[in-house]
Amino acid sequence: MRYLTVQDLLWINTQATKTVNGFEYAELEEATYYQYAYGTSKSLTAQASRFLTGFVAKSPFVHGNRATAFIAFAAFVRLNHGHLNISDSGASDWLDHALTDASVIDASILIVEDHGHELVARTVIGAIMAEYANTVTMLDRPASVA
Repeated sequence: MRYLTVQDLLWINTQATKTVNGFEYAELEEATYYQYAYGTSKSLTAQASRFLTGFVAKSPFVHGNRATAFIAFAAFVRLNHGHLNISDSGASDWLDHALTDASVIDASILIVEDHGHELVARTVIGAIMAEYANTVTMLDRPASVA
């Protein structure tokens, strides 16, 4: 398994919101560690689900938590040779459903063959942000607007 770091999450938040936001370090660290699992870490869907829901629940940033969580979740899936079967136009609604029903997450992740090449986190994150540009914009809105 490949994991994102606290620094990756800080970078994602800055890229998604186009600003440096305040954050609670202990909450950010705990939210980042939701991508790990107890025992054997071999279930991509279970760990991705835990990461997405845990990160949103912790909401460590002053602004941009949902956008950061979605991008980090999608990057985590891709770094571990998964593919999200979610369109940009439907991803925001998908996130609302996924946060209350883990089966939505499980059904949206397709495991793809590992061709043995190493993926670079920042490259993957950039690709996710481009692929889901409308979603990132929508999720970045303040809660009173979105």
